[in-house]
Amino acid sequence: MDTITLAKTQYRAQQWTGYIQERKASGMTINAWCEQKGLNPRSYYYWLRKLRQEVSQEHQQQIVPVTLTPSLCPKRKTVTLQAPGISIYLEEGACLATAQALIAALLNPC
Repeated sequence: MDTITLAKTQYRAQQWTGYIQERKASGMTINAWCEQKGLNPRSYYYWLRKLRQEVSQEHQQQIVPVTLTPSLCPKRKTVTLQAPGISIYLEEGACLATAQALIAALLNPC
């Protein structure tokens, strides 16, 4: 992709990111909001899908090495997840959804 095409694509992605955020903040339906703004709903859905795919690809590339360490205390069954700058301690019985939510929160800070 040449420099001009890349710049145009990046500009349009920023523009549509703004549109999508504005539409969400409005609370309106996509069709009603697009009609009010004079935009084609098909274009809205196209950019929504395209931007979501880009975010998904970025997250897939964020592979962080994690070390699992079982507890050294036999009375206490815990697992420690360690990655650069973080440690997560999971007690025995912690559900998988809890661990997944913690990892997702770390990868997607507010």
